[in-house]
Amino acid sequence: MKNKFKLQKVFLMASIVIAMIEGCEDFLETDLTEDKVILMSPSDGIETKNLTLTFWWDKIEGANHYNIQIVSPTFLNIEKLVLDSLTLNNTYETSLIPGDYEWRVLAKNSSSIAYSDTFSFKIDTVSSK
Repeated sequence: MKNKFKLQKVFLMASIVIAMIEGCEDFLETDLTEDKVILMSPSDGIETKNLTLTFWWDKIEGANHYNIQIVSPTFLNIEKLVLDSLTLNNTYETSLIPGDYEWRVLAKNSSSIAYSDTFSFKIDTVSSK
C-alpha cells in the first residue's frame, strides 16, 4: 500500500511537470534575431514613374507584425521620414511624390526582431527613361 501511494505521487508529480512544460510552450516565441527579412519589391535601385507602389517582402515565421520604414533620400542622410508604420501583412501600398527614397522592414514579435537590408528607389515622372 505504501509503495502504491509513492507510485501515485510520482505519477502525479510527473503529470504536473509535463503540464507545466506544455503550458510554457504556448508562451515561448520564435527567436527572430537569426532571420533576415527578404525585400521583394520595389527592387533595389529601381527607377519608376509610378507614384503608387506596393511594398512586398517575404514573411518571417514567428513574426507577429512588421514595421516598414521609408525615408528620403537615405537612412544615412535623412531629410524626411516618409513612413514608419506597423502592419500584420507582408505588403504595404502607399503613394509617394517624385524623389529618391530608401526603405527597410523589421519583423517583430514581443521578444525579438529580424531586419532587412535597405533598398533604394527613385520616382521620376519627368525622365524620358
